[in-house]
Amino acid sequence: MTKWFFALLVICFTQITIAQTGGVQGSPVSPFSAVGCKSVGLLDQAKQMKAAVGSSNISSAGIHFARIGFAYLLGCESIEQDFEEAKYWLEAAARSKDVSAAHNIAWMYQNGLGVPRDEIKARTLYGLILGSSEVTPGIKKISRSNLSLMPPGPVINTRARINSVVGAPYSPFPDQGECQTSALLFIAKQMKAINGSQIVISAGSTYSKVGYAFLTGCGGLPKDLDQAKVWLDLASRSKDVIAIHNLAWMYQNGIYVEKDLYSARALYQQVQREALDRKDLLEIVAGNLIYLNADLPVETFISPQPLDSSTAKPALQTVLEGAVQLPSSSGQNKSSVSSSSSTVMFSGLGRKRALVIGNNNYLSVQPLANAAEDARSMAESLQNVGYQVTLRLDLNEKEMKAALRNFSVQVEGGDEVLFFFAGHGVQLGSSNYLLPVDITGENEAQVRDEAIQLQRILDDMSERKAKLTLAMIDACRDNPFKTVGRAIGGRGLAPTTAATGQMVIFSAGTGQQALDRLGPTDKSKNGLFTRIFIKEMQKPGLSVDRVLRNVRNEVVELAKSVGHEQVPAIYDQVVGDFYFRN
Repeated sequence: MTKWFFALLVICFTQITIAQTGGVQGSPVSPFSAVGCKSVGLLDQAKQMKAAVGSSNISSAGIHFARIGFAYLLGCESIEQDFEEAKYWLEAAARSKDVSAAHNIAWMYQNGLGVPRDEIKARTLYGLILGSSEVTPGIKKISRSNLSLMPPGPVINTRARINSVVGAPYSPFPDQGECQTSALLFIAKQMKAINGSQIVISAGSTYSKVGYAFLTGCGGLPKDLDQAKVWLDLASRSKDVIAIHNLAWMYQNGIYVEKDLYSARALYQQVQREALDRKDLLEIVAGNLIYLNADLPVETFISPQPLDSSTAKPALQTVLEGAVQLPSSSGQNKSSVSSSSSTVMFSGLGRKRALVIGNNNYLSVQPLANAAEDARSMAESLQNVGYQVTLRLDLNEKEMKAALRNFSVQVEGGDEVLFFFAGHGVQLGSSNYLLPVDITGENEAQVRDEAIQLQRILDDMSERKAKLTLAMIDACRDNPFKTVGRAIGGRGLAPTTAATGQMVIFSAGTGQQALDRLGPTDKSKNGLFTRIFIKEMQKPGLSVDRVLRNVRNEVVELAKSVGHEQVPAIYDQVVGDFYFRN
């Protein structure tokens, strides 16, 4: 089937609202070969298949997911009707290219079964099914019948491209109206002179308007992509969601910057998280993501809809939050899982799971330059060696605690778990705390309350019976509170302890500062620790502990070459051998 067809099979992620409205129109499609629905062993088979394939989209698994999804959709023998579970399994089946599941998702949107009624999505999915030469006449007949019961209306346009530029930027001017630039640049420059490097939220809107004007050449300003990037970067650091969207659009199309669909995807997801009350902006994001998803392998899709984790059950929460499914190094879908493959998808009965957090844009303490890029690079590398990765960037206290909680509930006994944090950290007494971007640090008690204690993360993984927990903390920078005149904590992180089955590595030792650069000529986008680790983890046949010791040795030598002392600290209580690559 065409790439465009599968690009829209999984556009259906959205908040769960279990409320059936009005009469039910049309019919679903049964994935069973015989009439009726046999539930015996159905759920166990689907769960076993899901555990085996992990995050891969394997066609042969689709029928198992489609059958359990259909059983939950209608209620089948011992399986009670449950639209939440139905949607979860049908989406898994659609990602594995099961057409009956795609039809049944369309039917759910047509009737508002477990999801908000959305006739545009339903019409679009039915239209794609009818337009495919590989769908059987029987399914097409039911899709055509269902479509005939709906009033005519628009579908999502998946084809229109103008001059090879896809999607659209978003205007920060009121009501998307005329670009009023009179004195705007002067005002923005005055604000920048006053604020300096300090992040001032109220300045973001002005910076965003100037950036958009330079991006599009509207109002009295000429089109100047260099200036557009400068002002949009400033606005994004001030948390202006429109500027973040427009930067994503630039990365998506390679406008002035190198084309980077991965960065575009992460920025669009940030907008989805932070602009839940901006329906007009989210519609533009959804449209742009249609194009972005079509340019990526199926397993890399990100939801075109904003994610509302508060209404989702834990099992579904990670699917939604983990929509940053990273592309494999080859860019191709995996069609099988082989024990002889150099990429290990899972070990024993457990799976490889990773939570990667990068916090750059701190609001009240010194922002960082490399943390988000380090997190992106780490997430992509972990995906390439078989981890199921959740990547989160620039998280405030509430978001960071929620991300950790949602990740923790997904960990099962026997899993191999990796947690990577790049950002600010601080030691208070004998404990280490990881800082969200909205930390203010008024006093030590506030930091203890609002920051995230590293030991608690390790304890959670121990309670979940993870077979291996590897915590990598790249937070050994200068004391973030020193620049705001507060005597809280000290440089670096305190020594820690690891439980059996756990290994903790800090990017630098006690009292040391981790290097982001090896000098003014160093052009790497990653800090020293992260760039070395990413390189070493790709080497086949090295155990995890050997990789970490290689990283430490190389970091020490490179730091010494520029007159700096940096010795990554390793705390190891792992029993047995584990590998990134066999």
